[in-house]
Amino acid sequence: PELCIGMGFYLNAVLGYPLLLASGWGGARVADVDLLLLGAGSLVISVGMIFLYMFTWKVFRPRESWAKGFTAVAGLVLLAQAVGTTHAVATADPEAVPHVVTSNWAGLQQLIVGVCFAWTGLESLLFYRQLRRRLALGLGLADPVVVNRVLLWAIFGITATATLAVNSAYHFVAGVSTLHHPVCQLVTIVCGLVSSAAAFGPIASAQAPRENPQSAASHHGIRYVKAEAVNVRGGPGVSNPIITVLNLGAEVSMYVTKGDWARISGPGQPEKWIYAPLLQDNKPQPVKAAKKQTADRPTQKASAKPDSHQTHEPEASPSKKVEHPTAQKEKQDARPAR
Repeated sequence: PELCIGMGFYLNAVLGYPLLLASGWGGARVADVDLLLLGAGSLVISVGMIFLYMFTWKVFRPRESWAKGFTAVAGLVLLAQAVGTTHAVATADPEAVPHVVTSNWAGLQQLIVGVCFAWTGLESLLFYRQLRRRLALGLGLADPVVVNRVLLWAIFGITATATLAVNSAYHFVAGVSTLHHPVCQLVTIVCGLVSSAAAFGPIASAQAPRENPQSAASHHGIRYVKAEAVNVRGGPGVSNPIITVLNLGAEVSMYVTKGDWARISGPGQPEKWIYAPLLQDNKPQPVKAAKKQTADRPTQKASAKPDSHQTHEPEASPSKKVEHPTAQKEKQDARPAR
């Protein structure tokens, strides 16, 4: 999919339309048009649109045979349009206006391109709705960044479709030239700016240089474990499975909080949650050796020895009173050595 969308934008914006303009297609006389540049530009634009069709098919409907067939038919129509445009100019009166001679083929191109953008916009909206439902569950079933990018892509598809729909309507219904009509120009400018901004967001974020884990974590906040042993779970709550146990002073990065629970794994990584009250801003001081020796005396009763696997989490049953982890720790330290 990345190759499809990259080639689609590159062939259209970087190669296709500049070749079309350089050919003189927008000029006043067919005699001034360079047929080689016109044919190359039209063909490159058609191939670029085929790549965008393939992107929608591969991303949203990869297992649907109708989507594959639909993409193939659209590709054939686009190639036929490129050939028809070049042939129309080659056989036209040298004094004719190029964009008038090719108006029907240009209208067909706008139609098939509009269908492409409408399809990708609709599929994006449906997928965005599905991701929003997953995100609302709060179980890590959807990444908020991905949800945002899908919405931006949907906006791109919708605004691009609106531009082509208005131009096609004026061309086929009103029979006017869309290149010089003020309404078509205004819609093209406004929708073009919106669609460009929406398309630039996902692409720019995907191409942004990746930060190292330490730098990326600092944006969300570094915290330290302040209890002797704290469970790391697969979700926000004691009912979720334990993944690992962190010791006193362990450094973690907070990304998302939900109630009293904090997610310490980044977007796109397996979920890791920890009980947030057991974290603090500053790294705790190591336990003094004297206290350790006192705690290890043979005369100490087994019942007074703290549990090395104590997790300091709230009880799973709501009927039991949950004591704050700090209070538990103070009570343990306050017990006299025997």
